[in-house]
This record gives sequence, C-alpha cells and structure tokens, in this order.
Amino acid sequence: MSDLDEFKATYFDECSELLLELEEQFSAIQDGDREAGRLNAVFRAIHSIKGGGGAFGFDALVRFAHSFETLLDYVREGRIELGEDVVVLCIRSIDIVADFVAAARSGEALAADYGAEEKAQFDALARGEVAPAPDDTAPMEDFDIDFTPVAVDLDSARPAPSDGRALWHIDFLPLPTLYERANDPLLLFRELALLGEMQVTARPTSIPALADFEPFGVYCGWALELRSETATEAAIREVFEFVEGDCLIDIARQDAAEADEDAVPSFAALAELAKAEPRAPRAPEPEAPADLTAMLADALSESAPAVAAPPPPSRPAETDESANPGRPVGMASIRVDLDKVDRVVNMVGELVITQSMLTQQMDDAIRDRYQELVRGLEVLAQTTRGLQDAVMAIRAQPVKSVFSRMPRLVRELSGRTGKKIRLETIGENTEIDKTVIEQLSDPLTHMVRNSADHGIEDPAARLAMGKPETGTIRLSAEQAGGNILIAVEDDGQGIDRERVLALARKRGVVAPDQQLTEEQIDNLIFAPGFSTASEVSDISGRGVGMDVVLSNIKKIGGSVHVRSFVGKGTRMTLRLPLTLAVLDVMLVKVAGCPYVIPLSSIVETIQNSRADFGTMPSGGKVLQVRGEYVQVVDLASRFALETGEEEADRFVVLCEAEGNSKIALVVDDIIGQQQVVIKSLEENYERIEGIAGGTILGDGNVALIVDVQSLKSTNAHRTAA
Repeated sequence: MSDLDEFKATYFDECSELLLELEEQFSAIQDGDREAGRLNAVFRAIHSIKGGGGAFGFDALVRFAHSFETLLDYVREGRIELGEDVVVLCIRSIDIVADFVAAARSGEALAADYGAEEKAQFDALARGEVAPAPDDTAPMEDFDIDFTPVAVDLDSARPAPSDGRALWHIDFLPLPTLYERANDPLLLFRELALLGEMQVTARPTSIPALADFEPFGVYCGWALELRSETATEAAIREVFEFVEGDCLIDIARQDAAEADEDAVPSFAALAELAKAEPRAPRAPEPEAPADLTAMLADALSESAPAVAAPPPPSRPAETDESANPGRPVGMASIRVDLDKVDRVVNMVGELVITQSMLTQQMDDAIRDRYQELVRGLEVLAQTTRGLQDAVMAIRAQPVKSVFSRMPRLVRELSGRTGKKIRLETIGENTEIDKTVIEQLSDPLTHMVRNSADHGIEDPAARLAMGKPETGTIRLSAEQAGGNILIAVEDDGQGIDRERVLALARKRGVVAPDQQLTEEQIDNLIFAPGFSTASEVSDISGRGVGMDVVLSNIKKIGGSVHVRSFVGKGTRMTLRLPLTLAVLDVMLVKVAGCPYVIPLSSIVETIQNSRADFGTMPSGGKVLQVRGEYVQVVDLASRFALETGEEEADRFVVLCEAEGNSKIALVVDDIIGQQQVVIKSLEENYERIEGIAGGTILGDGNVALIVDVQSLKSTNAHRTAA
C-alpha cells in the first residue's frame, strides 16, 4: 500500500466517525436541542469531510459538501431558520454525503446528477435569505485567482476599491505542521474566493534542488487581496479555522476612505501572533523581519532540520483544559488495523492455554517441593488474566455506534406508517466485542421495524385505549455477568397469540394438534416465512425480518427471548456474549471425553442420585425442579457414546436456553471451571449439530463446546415427532 493509499484509508475512517457524529447531532437537533455547540459540531464535521475530499480530488463530494456547509453556515449566523424542513433536508443529505464517501472509497462513479435535488434546495434556501451567492456549481478553477508569483513590494501602497466594496489584505504563512496534517492552502484560497473577488500573489523563498526537498517543508507564503461587499473578518477567519495554529495569518481591512499605507499589513504582526499562540509549533521567536521573504527564511531555518520531529513533550495548549473543554488531559488514541488486534488476541489465547497446561502439570508432590514455582505460576495466572482482559477491552466498542442509527429509522417509520413514535435509548455506552457489534445492525433494525409496524398502534387507537397518542420504543443495553443484554421494548398492543397460533397452524409451522405454551407461541414470530401482516409492504409482511434476527444472533452464540403482554407491549431481549474469543466454561467428562459447557448458561448442578426424574408419555425423560418439568438430554446418548458410569454417580447440569426455558444435560463427571479459547469448527472442519465450537485444553486435548440452545431445539423437535 502506498503512502497516498494509507492517507486515504485514514480519511475514510475519519469520515465514518464524522458521519456518525452528524447522525447523533442532528438526532438531538430534531429532538429540540438547538444549542450553538451542536450547530458548530455539524459544521466542523462537514467542513472536515469536504477538506479531506478536496485534498484527494473527490470533486463531486466537495461540491455537494460545500453547498451543505454553506447552508449550515447561514443557519449558524441566523440567516436561515432551522425549521423542521431544514432539519429533514440535512438528515437526508447526510445519506448523500455518505454515498459520495462510499463511492470515493470503492472508486465507483455515481450518477452525474446524484444529490442535485438536495443541492438545489440548499442553494434556494440560501438565495431566499441573503443576496445571491456566487455560482458554486462552476468548477473551482474558474474563480479569478492569480497564482503567478510576482515581485511586488508588500510595503508599497495599495489602492482601495472605489466601488464601495471593502478591500481585505490577508497575509498567509503556513507552518510545517499544516502540511503534516494533510491541509492544502489551495483549497483554503478557493473557499475564500467564494466571498468575493480575490487575487493571490505567491511569495516563494529560495527553492532547493528536488533531491533536497523536505516532504513538509515550507517554501512559499501568499499575499491575498479580497474585494467584497459582504465579507467580514469573522467569515474570513472561519475559512482558516481548521488550520489555526498551523499557520501565521494577518487580516486587515482597507475601506475607500482609509489611508493606503496604514492599512497594509506587516508580517511583524504575524511574528507577534506566533509568539502569543502556543499551538503554532516552531514559530519564530526573534523579532520578525518586515518582509515575507525574510520571514520565510527565518521560519525555514528553524523548522527544516526537524520537519518530521514530534512536538515537545509538553505544550501549554495541550495541558490547559480550557483549550479543549470536555477532553481529558493527556487523552490520545491511535488507529490500529483489526487484523493486528486479532493477532494479539490469538497470542493471548495461546498464552492462556500454556498457562493452563502448566497449572495442570502441578501435582501435590511438586506443590510441596517447589513452593516458589507454585507462587510464580499463581502470579502468571493473574497476569495472564489481566492481559487477556486488557486485550479484550481493546476490541470492545460501545453499542452507541449501532444505537445511533436507530433514531432516524424510527423517524422514517413514523412518517411512513402515520404513527407517532418516540425512541428512548438507555445504556448506549455499554461495551461489547467489535465482532459482535458488526452483527448487531441488521437484527436491531428488524426488531425496531417490527415494533413500529406491528407493535405501536395508530394514534386514534391508542387514544381509544387510554394511552398517549405517541408510542414509545425503548432500546437498552446492559451487562449481565459474561453477557450483554440488549432489549427492544414497545408499549404497543402486544402479540395476539390466538391469531399467531392460528396462522402458524394454517401455514404448517405448527402441527394441528400440537399444544404450545404462551412463550412458545410468542417465539413463532421468528419462524422462517412467518408474518402476521395482512398485506406485504415495504416495511414488513414477507416473514423474513425476524428470521434474520434469530439466525444472525445464533451465529454469534447469542439467544433471543420474547415476552409480550396483550394491550401493554412487547419486550424482545438479545442475550449476547461479551466476546467471541475467550469463554468461561465448566469442564465436564462424557464417556471419558472432555466437553465444555458455557458457564453463562449453567443454572446449577445436581447429582443423579438426588435428582427427581420422570418419564413423559412419549418416553422422553424429564427432570422436576421446584415444580417445573425440564427436558433431559443425556450427552452420551446424544453423541452416540458408551459410558461405563453408574447412573447414580453421574451428574445433571441444569442450563438455561432461549426465553428462560431450561434443559438438563446429563454428564459422567464434573471436572471444574476454567477459561478456554474458542476455535471455530466450521472454519477448521464442518458444522456439527449440538456443538458450538472447540477448544484446546491445557493438557493438549481437544474439547468440544456444547451448544445448549441447539440441543434444546433438536430435542424438542424429536420429542414432538
């Protein structure tokens, strides 16, 4: 990968974060939070996307983002009211910006008029509130900008315009950090030219031979003249807002009535600015010369030898909390490829296996004789666990990245269904493994769609039932032991079980004479092809969505539980593992072979001699536990193994499956608890029914991980058959 490709990859990663921030900010804005900080945040996000896009030549993205940015700027200044129509337009335009970014990433070309309608609306809004702006649909190269280096004495008098327009003198000197951060002065000048008629004069210093060029060296400054009726100093400084601290800049206005020489800026003022501004690295300390060439020479003589050197370890701007409120002092982050993190996770997994192997080799004789070795292994075990937790934390991400997509989905569904729906989110900072998060988007989307379409009633129906006309969908996340619980809850009409069961029997999902509990009826909504919709719409009706939920969640070792109350609402809960890499398990033995059962699924263990077994009419075995009858699965029989253990000496492991339903697994012996590293059987061998994966134990043997939910489902099917 070339350096340019790496820069592009970083830019696209940043775009993903900025688009996510735009979603969050506009969601809050639509909910009524119109504080200036949010408007500034969305303006900066669009500005950053546009600036990076211009640096890489993504012209279509830049043109659209520029119109978007202009609208946001007018909103910030109060020229355009931020009404609901403007907010909806902005939210729709975020998708278009995302499409432009995606097209730039993939190298595909969008239609020439893609986003033209929204861009026209931006321009129309701008024209309706202020004087017509310059035509920003023209190519940027068409602006009247003269980049020819001309030897002009900066201290000579400059005539003020006689047509009533103000003449602005801007002297701009970049610092090496401006180029290190992938900024381009040309893009700044093009944006500044939108404010009026502008001339740019380049002021090069001595240009070195090509072999002596520094990648971030500064070999040129610029003197700019801007003639405008409407430009203000604040508007000009906004253009340079994102390079503040990475350049020296002086802005002076000269009206027609002003004296010529008094209005001419001097680079001495820039030198004073550099001294007072701690964020301008390597700013010249001595008294600045009066002309640009000398100023550049001094700046280059100090900065060129250390162009790529890192900044000093402590700088006032970085240690002063007021300079960046809300950000912890010293907080920093780096971007790391997920593959690299995965390799570290695998290495830690191997370390866990090795540590477990060493511990198993410690018999009583060794423990008595080598006590120091034993203590060392105990410290190693603690350190390994700490390292493992730290590595898992690196992969962890807040579910906020998925939750933030739901407010707009609810708004769209509300508009398309004619219902009034409000979304509440709780626990969005709960962290979960990145691999799990990547699998969450589709299931949550279908669950929210189901609640909006089938759960929440029409406003009139809600009022007739004594409910508020606005329905509520609550999206929450919380950690429960080694699992994450994500719930989608609505206060709608609940599941009509009689209708669901009748439809299921009609479509052959349930046998005509089969009796189901309320919980089993509720879970029928996850059956493939099953839907209660009377007609197919673009929202639901094909019976695909909830099936996708169940299949996707099962792929990552999770489960789904539905609980519904007629007339009050429905709650769907996803139980997900914190991580897919390391698992806390109970190690058991079946027919002399080791098996592991996820500890999060185990409720309790009972010795067979104390268990209360019974037999169903079909011949199946059940276990009675505190008035509840639970299906029994003998793992030896289930996996066609022969055990020589006496029945009374064997054990029952009571486990919880989907929907708080339980299953009793009979094993020969219980060895103990430990952590294991999960290895996929599908990737290394093939899928086996009833087995979720494999692991390598400390003694080098392979143990299979029991899939509790799969055993529950297949056993129920066989019993029904």
